[in-house]
Amino acid sequence: MVYLIELRIRLTKYKIKSVNKQVSHDFWVPIEKIPHISLFGPFTLKNDITEQVLKSHIENIVKKYNSFPFQINGFERRQGLKGDVIAHHIDTTEQIKEVKLAFINDLNSITNTKGMGDGDFSNTWFHVTVAKGLSKNKSEQIWKHLTSTTEDINDDISDDNDSFFHEIIKKLKDLFSPDRKVNQIYPLFINEDILRIALIKGPKILAEYDLLQRKWLSRSFALSSSVWGKSLADYRRQIGIELINPSYRPDEIFVIGDTHFGHANIIDYCARPFIKSHVSEMDSVMINNWNLTVAPEDRVIFLGDVKYGALPKNPQIYLKRLNGKKHLIKGNHDDPRLIPGMLDNFEMTYRDIKFLFIHNPSIADPNYDGWIIHGHVHNNNLRKYPFFNPAKKMVNVSVEVVNYQPIPLSFIYNLIKTNNEPILTLNKILN
Repeated sequence: MVYLIELRIRLTKYKIKSVNKQVSHDFWVPIEKIPHISLFGPFTLKNDITEQVLKSHIENIVKKYNSFPFQINGFERRQGLKGDVIAHHIDTTEQIKEVKLAFINDLNSITNTKGMGDGDFSNTWFHVTVAKGLSKNKSEQIWKHLTSTTEDINDDISDDNDSFFHEIIKKLKDLFSPDRKVNQIYPLFINEDILRIALIKGPKILAEYDLLQRKWLSRSFALSSSVWGKSLADYRRQIGIELINPSYRPDEIFVIGDTHFGHANIIDYCARPFIKSHVSEMDSVMINNWNLTVAPEDRVIFLGDVKYGALPKNPQIYLKRLNGKKHLIKGNHDDPRLIPGMLDNFEMTYRDIKFLFIHNPSIADPNYDGWIIHGHVHNNNLRKYPFFNPAKKMVNVSVEVVNYQPIPLSFIYNLIKTNNEPILTLNKILN
């Protein structure tokens, strides 16, 4: 029996599959349907080596890690054994390199492997496949299109008209349309954290090792939403996006945007570390984070998109649960009839720096002579709209970029005074 060891991608799975499906749709090629990074194999077990022994070796190597972080950063193309491969490029971290080297040093003693990088690390290619087995002509056609895509990504989180039947009708209309055309395909640029390692046996997953729970899971347990939910909760607490203890600051002004309370699909759209079917948990974590950060007497400049979706209809249900004196900027999904007093933008001077607070950065005056603090774009275009962009004097405070909690304006002020380099996202609690 043939085995494989893979890093299974969960948080950004929807984003990757959306890109892959678009490539398949536009160029009529088969695609990789399950996003993953191959770590070791394919291989067979040597005589007298059992699956339990194999799992024990894997566990001994990976049990010291809590996750395997990396960044998805554009596309790349290489020649494979059976045609060209187009893939999402991976900026690997030392953890992934370390575990690959450990597998090479340890697993070769108990396996017969045919993996290209399993004998020599220099042959290892970390990537997430889009399509493989491509002819040179087809590969060139796809690559030319991918590399000609502009940077002007559609950043808006539009309506949720994505029901099963809606999608089927849309695809059928497009398939038989005489005007069917190739669309722009935007390269991903986003962080991912691997929380589980999959052991594949033949065509199926034999088991998954959960890095945070420190144990092997059978396939049925690995598919359990409650078990996955526990892993996600552990992960959120570990990296500081689910707070436990209060951290109040005296007389502080905070900023935040794009909570999208009640919006289940935002979990897929923006790779939020929650379960889509448990949107109330996402709401509770963000409300708790807010109230552990913001004291009742603090001021908060809320840059719009409070909620999204039909239920609950009134956003005041959420706003009343949030600490602080709130200055509300209108987002494109906000109904001012339900949130009276919302502003289109708000300008103030904090200490000696002038700030413009606005929901959508693209409608701000390009000649504005201060700093623009905005939301709207979430984490969907971090090349253009990172958290901190000193070159353009812009700060993105969409919740996905600022650890799902309001951040102090004093922190932003100090960054402006001391830092000249862009910062993609915040990845730790602000103390």
